[in-house]
Amino acid sequence: MPFPSKQTLALRSGISSRQVQRTLLSLENKGIITRVARYGANNRGRLSNVYDLSALVEKVSRIAKANPSLYERGPETIKAPAENGSFDVSD
Repeated sequence: MPFPSKQTLALRSGISSRQVQRTLLSLENKGIITRVARYGANNRGRLSNVYDLSALVEKVSRIAKANPSLYERGPETIKAPAENGSFDVSD
């Protein structure tokens, strides 16, 4: 499971650390990711969290199986289901 720090996520995505916190909390509340706390050996304090993405992978897999034509590979890029390019992962 991935365990980047919030600061690393912010730097790599070009948003603030606070926006990363809000986004992670939103994804958690929607059941898309699960945060798992990590601790150092011999009680040496907290480390960055681990993010379990299995619920996200399951939802995306379900969408892909239900809409295989959306993910056909060819000369064009992958087709998005909505005009704005977003995918609905909610149930």
